Amino acid sequence: MKGMLLPLNLNVSGRLCVIVGGGSVAMRKCRKLLEHGARARVVSPDFSGGDGAWAFADIDRRERPYGKDALVGAFLAIAATDDPEVNRQVLADAAEMGILAQRTDEPREGDFSFPATLRRGNFTVSFATDGISPALSAHLRAEAVCRYGEGYGEFLRLVESVKEKRVWKEIPRERRRQLSMELPDRNMLKDIVPGKVYLVGAGPGDPGLLTIRGMECLLAADTVLSDGIANPALPEMYCPHAERIHVGKRKGNCAKTQEEINHLLVEKARQGKTVVRLKGGDPMIFGRGGEEARALSRAGIAFEVVPGVSCVSAVPAYAGIPLTDREYASSFAVYSAHKRGGLGFSDKEWERIAGDSGTLVFLMGVTRCRTVVEKLLAFGRSPETPIALISGGTTPGQRRVVGTLGSFLAGEELPETAAPGMIVVGDVVRAIPEMDWFRPMEEEP
Repeated sequence: MKGMLLPLNLNVSGRLCVIVGGGSVAMRKCRKLLEHGARARVVSPDFSGGDGAWAFADIDRRERPYGKDALVGAFLAIAATDDPEVNRQVLADAAEMGILAQRTDEPREGDFSFPATLRRGNFTVSFATDGISPALSAHLRAEAVCRYGEGYGEFLRLVESVKEKRVWKEIPRERRRQLSMELPDRNMLKDIVPGKVYLVGAGPGDPGLLTIRGMECLLAADTVLSDGIANPALPEMYCPHAERIHVGKRKGNCAKTQEEINHLLVEKARQGKTVVRLKGGDPMIFGRGGEEARALSRAGIAFEVVPGVSCVSAVPAYAGIPLTDREYASSFAVYSAHKRGGLGFSDKEWERIAGDSGTLVFLMGVTRCRTVVEKLLAFGRSPETPIALISGGTTPGQRRVVGTLGSFLAGEELPETAAPGMIVVGDVVRAIPEMDWFRPMEEEP
């Protein structure tokens, strides 16, 4: 290396960048340049991965051995072949022509390097080791994902909006300095730019099943509205200083009506806050996420849906039950047992449900388990059909009760299992002995 590299953010938009090489490394460099608006010329006698692998953009592709003429008009060049001599020649030719160049096999010999970069909108964090240890750079970037959440990019968007509204100069100079130096309290901007709402799926209970995107939203949250199913430990883990509002709805205990929840989401966003609506499972699967999204849309509030790991699949998996299995079932159907007016299914619907040969899943069905059993038997399902009742799924308190429709019906009363819970009906329950990995408590009725 000629010396320490000077960190720069380089504008390559519209500029010709030449990549010499046709392998996976060359492809990654080409893709990165194209993502930042560069014009790409790729030179190689062979292109790995077939034509389809290089069909991701309109590039100047030249299928021939490298020659110096390939660098004509280039802003920068990247030597990414598996031939050290070719790579060395690219650097020498580029230096003669006054072109910045990098050599991927010997990065310390080039004029620049590609740092490991994390972008949050207009906020960028880069990590580089001057080509000595790209693995360390990647590791530091992974750590930064948790440290620098979407709030940084979101805040810059807000500041940009303020500047566009020509009110930036009205903010005191010291406060403007604070806005430019750190992630501040957004209350300063609440009357200028509305906030944003994230409808986040918290997963079924195990904190480890929260998605990375969901974690990022919590890290950036000013206010969290949690339901009664989402793990209450999540806000404590990721946003302990955020305003937390419990809006849970459980049988016999409704903290907020849906209309009140919708109003709160709009109100908090209009205060310029980043709001997380934390919902158990996936917000769009029996989670009223659609209702809340419509309310936000009608109020003109920006929102994002962050899907979560659904309890539909996760809870049975933790209970040792595959919803589909080539040996037991090729399909499954999901129903909510928590509807206005009871289960709410007509006799015709029950006839169809009972006749389904696939796996049947009834959500929020603990208190209505006996009704489900009686209806399935009444409409022709065999008493020998396996059934499992699961509560506290994916958590240390998970409880699973297994049996058959006949044994459940014959019992003087079903075992007490805390709500909310899930009913799984079908031959897939027979897989438990071989797939029992989560150590649930089991009781035979």
